[in-house]
Amino acid sequence: MRRLLTAVVSFALLVVPSISAQNFGPLPPLTAHVDVNVVNVDVTVTDRHGKPVMDLTRNDFEVFEDGKPVKVTNFSVIEKALVRQAPAPANEASRTLPPEAEKVRRRIVLLVDNNYVGNLERNAALRVFEKQLDTIYAGDYDWAVATIGHALEVVQPFTNDKALIHAAIGRVEHSPTFMNTHDMDRSILSDRTRKQLDFQTDGYDYGQTVRFQSREQTFQSIASLQNTARAVAEMARANSADDSKKYMILVTGGIENNTTYTAYDKGNDQYMRALELEKAKIVDAIVQEANAANFTIHIVNARARGMQAPQHDVENKSSGIDMSSPNFFQRGGGSDPIDVSNVDSIPLSIALSTGGSYMPSTDVGHSFAVIDAQTSNFYSLGYSPNHTGDRQYHHIRVHVKRAGVLVANRVGYYDLTSDDRLEQTLRARMTFDLPTGPLPVQVNMGQPHSLEAKIVLPMTAAVPIAKLTMLPREGTYVGRVHIYVSVFNAQGQNVGFSHQLQEVTMSTAQYQAAADPFRYTLNVRLSKGDFTVVVTLRDDLSNELGSSVKEVRL
Repeated sequence: MRRLLTAVVSFALLVVPSISAQNFGPLPPLTAHVDVNVVNVDVTVTDRHGKPVMDLTRNDFEVFEDGKPVKVTNFSVIEKALVRQAPAPANEASRTLPPEAEKVRRRIVLLVDNNYVGNLERNAALRVFEKQLDTIYAGDYDWAVATIGHALEVVQPFTNDKALIHAAIGRVEHSPTFMNTHDMDRSILSDRTRKQLDFQTDGYDYGQTVRFQSREQTFQSIASLQNTARAVAEMARANSADDSKKYMILVTGGIENNTTYTAYDKGNDQYMRALELEKAKIVDAIVQEANAANFTIHIVNARARGMQAPQHDVENKSSGIDMSSPNFFQRGGGSDPIDVSNVDSIPLSIALSTGGSYMPSTDVGHSFAVIDAQTSNFYSLGYSPNHTGDRQYHHIRVHVKRAGVLVANRVGYYDLTSDDRLEQTLRARMTFDLPTGPLPVQVNMGQPHSLEAKIVLPMTAAVPIAKLTMLPREGTYVGRVHIYVSVFNAQGQNVGFSHQLQEVTMSTAQYQAAADPFRYTLNVRLSKGDFTVVVTLRDDLSNELGSSVKEVRL
């Protein structure tokens, strides 16, 4: 049993008279399992003009994990979203796709970060995207729409209904933006009044004032970046168990990385060093969460390019010339300290490290077209590592033997088991938007009662025995069911999770009649408030699962 925050999930089995069940101690496996761990690496190869290169073979690729070469065992080419095993012919005119080519399963999240882009620029980019959607989208893959503010908001879960996608984008266009809250303010570098005080008085230190603002803005930048990191992690974990080709298109205005003032920095400022290290860790966490779920992140900078040295902008009433400079006649004299804006390095690092692209162009339509081409044309490589489910992060490097090409792929992954990925998915907020899986799970709630300052809510989950896979053993039939319980509060935070494995034993007569369902009673102990409880049952042998969602108000 696991306990998270305020929710405690405890279990007691309801035994059906004709069916016995037990879960005392670890259960031995019913069947022999042979786990084949294959790591898939999607590789985009383009020429110097950005055009996909699609005539490479398996022998053109070299893959390294943690610096050691690995053998590529799986190889396929995805061209125009169709899967084929052979490379394309070099002659463009003779390039045709076989009629039996399989369509690759793609799922794309349009993720709008309202913390870094203004309302007008965001909406202009979304209107361009909608035109692209009407032009090139045929409803043959799924889109989801979400926004980032203080938290992730899923506006539209995955769908291929174009009308629903348009409606979701319309809701995003009416959502607030918070760019002014998170924007970098460099006007202090052109503040003549404070500079003159530094020369005219002994009790004022202009440099110390600038350094204080550096700390404040770096801390604020970290808080904004954490919102983005949490949103990406939540979206990635919610879809971790999905084996489709998954992409995020992050619409942003760039993420400011230069939050200090170089001319006034002190190398021995340990606090600033700690803040910069924390920022780097957050960026690494975004990359690792996306790579763990095999999400490729493409980033579109929808914000118009501003002045490279913003403190010299006209809005600060400064030309960048300081006539009162004490070293006016020396080299560089008369100039204010220049600190340039750097909104590109963080999104570029995230995109390249996940196998995506960063599009800072003001031509947003071209950016979306390039991303569509890259998500439709790539190579899928697979290899078997010498470890299985070690829950460690492993680094990947792909080398293409052909010269003059650009290669993009995720740079690492967490080696998680399928059970680990399913648990990540079931802990995520989006899992109860729609029922999951084919098993017809029903959950009935009992009458809540108080116990030790908590409220205990009895719940019974049931699934027809005929839907479970049972094996004959010593005159009986035996099966196993995994029971997962996820509890979310009104804010969508996961406050409780539990996973139990239950063995079910029945006689041959009961198995043939299949009259009684499998039932499992659990007690969920909660505080007062509004909650969503998701109960998921998974057949251990067939691996099929089903979920039931209950809204609870206590």
